[in-house]
Amino acid sequence: MATACAAKVCLHFDGQDCRLAKQIAEKLPAVIQELPPCSIRRDCRWWQQEGKAACMRCPQVIIDNYNPSEVAIQVSKLAGG
Repeated sequence: MATACAAKVCLHFDGQDCRLAKQIAEKLPAVIQELPPCSIRRDCRWWQQEGKAACMRCPQVIIDNYNPSEVAIQVSKLAGG
């Protein structure tokens, strides 16, 4: 499941890019080795912005994480500005 990018109303949007996608691609470890099948890739902001690096981390990005790693906490804080 995915939703459209909220752009200007999202705290992660810097006016041009998604800071969350950038931080995820740079800071979180890849969790898969091959580009996975994806039904939203052609419309995915993260794919358009960060490419394969975002896809290699996508499976670990979840909405409700009740026990996030320290890295995940730091990435979300950095992305928020």
